[in-house]
Amino acid sequence: MAPRKRLPQSALGDVLRERFAHNLRHFRKRAGLTQVELASAAGLGRVFINQVERGHTSITLESIGAIATALCVRPAALISSSPRDFRADSLERDAGSARRTAGKRD
Repeated sequence: MAPRKRLPQSALGDVLRERFAHNLRHFRKRAGLTQVELASAAGLGRVFINQVERGHTSITLESIGAIATALCVRPAALISSSPRDFRADSLERDAGSARRTAGKRD
């Protein structure tokens, strides 16, 4: 029995899921990682990575962060319509900035 594809919640959700799946595969292959290696590096399951790459499941922000960190890219690269080179060095700069402003309110 073939796994059921998740029913769409919205057209935008479908687009984002497909874009994320495509970009995830792009960055994983560019990094020279198998799904097993990426799953291990991100602390996730290989089956989950496979389902996400095929656009069959949604993903939490925590998992997006773990995958982006494992791939050394910014999380935004995983949903970008043109996956440019979002390197992790800017991730560290962004994280430092977020830590400095975490206690401040507008």
